[in-house]
Amino acid sequence: MIDFDSFFNVVLETDVPDSFKSKILENKEFKTNILYLTNQCNLNCEYCYQAKDRNESKPSFINEKEVEKFFDEVIKNEPLGSSVVVLFGGEPFLNEKMFYYILDYTDSITEKTGKKFNLSTTTNGIYFKDEQKCYKFINRVKQLKNHFSLEISYDGSGQDRRIYPNGKSTKEDVKNIIKKLLHLIDFSIRYTVHKDNYKNVLKDLVQLSKLNIKKIIVNFYESELDQYINSNDLKTYLIEKTNEIYRALKKPICHLNCQECKGCNHSELFNRTINYGLNDKSFEVKGNALEFNHFTKEKRWF
Repeated sequence: MIDFDSFFNVVLETDVPDSFKSKILENKEFKTNILYLTNQCNLNCEYCYQAKDRNESKPSFINEKEVEKFFDEVIKNEPLGSSVVVLFGGEPFLNEKMFYYILDYTDSITEKTGKKFNLSTTTNGIYFKDEQKCYKFINRVKQLKNHFSLEISYDGSGQDRRIYPNGKSTKEDVKNIIKKLLHLIDFSIRYTVHKDNYKNVLKDLVQLSKLNIKKIIVNFYESELDQYINSNDLKTYLIEKTNEIYRALKKPICHLNCQECKGCNHSELFNRTINYGLNDKSFEVKGNALEFNHFTKEKRWF
């Protein structure tokens, strides 16, 4: 078992302006810069770790000035090489204007200076229901001068917990969105294990592994799972089984079969991140929050 606390040196950027909500994760090999585009979401998933903060905070949307300050800070800290930047939320596409501004802005930096960025975003996928918006995104990403990774949150048999504000399940909508995107662009699935899908998790992972996607990133809602099963025992079991899936289908299931796969530039993964506290003016560390891992271009086999 990896000693995550000693393996990672978490740096809190306390002098960064509150408004652009940046955060930096650092270890000896890589750094991830995370930029919140908004604290708002178009879903109402009750198990979301951000739900309480979002409900108690005023709506917040980043602007052009704040984007530029953020990237000034990134370039100052990382003048060489390719910088990893995660565009996050809330639901990032609710700040659509700034999302595309960031793509244009980073391309302009790359064109002028040669500085490269490895961009990614995690989305619930609802943005892609709109055909016009879907193709706008795909066409823009294909023209990027920088690498871009798309992750869609989908909980398989437990997707009914991911609901619209009116209580309606997103399951069929997101399934159809995934089917549509399979033929249009490379993307990954972010799968959360919780009380409603842990009994079917292997079936879900096998089905997803058969799809033409980059990889599956698995997170665990541990505080809930531990009320029903021992989440550590479940992880141990899944590591063995997902290694078998990887050997059979060659589909990376990140955070589980890392030692079997070893396909990315940091297969020693982490389960801590820094989340900006939306109710205060400080940064705080929250364990078992979202994790971000990025495959190097040299080792991409998808």
